[in-house]
Amino acid sequence: MSDQETAVALPGLGIAATVSSAYRAVFGQFWPLCKAAALPFFLSLVIGVLGVFVADTHVVLDIGVQLLSLLPLVIFGIAWGRIVLVGPRSGAIPKPLFGRRTGVYFGYILAHMLLIMLPIMGLVIAAVGTAFLTGGFAPGMELESGATQVLWLLPASFLLYLILLYFSARLALVFPAVTLDQKLGLLGSWRLTRGSGFKLYIAMILIVIPVIVSVMIGGAFLGGLVFTNLDQPGLSLITADGGLDLVTLALIAAPATIFSVVVQYVTFGLIVAAFAKAYAQLSGWGGPRQEVLERFE
Repeated sequence: MSDQETAVALPGLGIAATVSSAYRAVFGQFWPLCKAAALPFFLSLVIGVLGVFVADTHVVLDIGVQLLSLLPLVIFGIAWGRIVLVGPRSGAIPKPLFGRRTGVYFGYILAHMLLIMLPIMGLVIAAVGTAFLTGGFAPGMELESGATQVLWLLPASFLLYLILLYFSARLALVFPAVTLDQKLGLLGSWRLTRGSGFKLYIAMILIVIPVIVSVMIGGAFLGGLVFTNLDQPGLSLITADGGLDLVTLALIAAPATIFSVVVQYVTFGLIVAAFAKAYAQLSGWGGPRQEVLERFE
């Protein structure tokens, strides 16, 4: 079947179908999800503890730990994506664990992060730089003028994020393609989502909003729990030599840290499942073409 014939024969992307199928995949196959997340979850906790001990020690180490923290998500994304598209028989751990597939997936995640982060960072630097250049934060002067110039930064950054998220969604079908060892590329993902990009974008927003609300509620509760523990008599985060007691801090922050990692994996699981289902709808995976493609695995 040619690409033109496929485009005609296949149904378009459905917003409700994509969102509901993502939630069904995660909560309907929760045990396979847990198995796929077990090793990456453990690695995330180890890297998180490592990050506490190297924080603010050297900028290169900080960046290295941040990049390393993406690796567990790559492993989970590949394993979970294959379970969604192929089934539990694909296994909870990608094979090979650190092969070409892992490297390509990692590169695409990094590219998507830079697509979102760099323009927003540029906007922030431009806003803060303008405030400094115009004297808004000059020593001895009132801060009202500088604060007024930066006040528009939050809504502008959020609006820019929403715009960039559209482009990110259009390019994100590379992830299920890499998971299945199919050659698609960023340009191929853009073409595959032609006519369905806005629907995929809306589906992603509908998936993320409930998670954000849950994080805000849970984060507020756990944040209050951390501050309550800090008020316990005899508890101090300062060592005898005036340094920060990282061990005590890690123990106090453990519930909030575990909660944040769990939410991160559930959220990522929903997003991976949504893109996988969108890829299946737009590429024909799951129909007659799947049998042909699986022979080359």
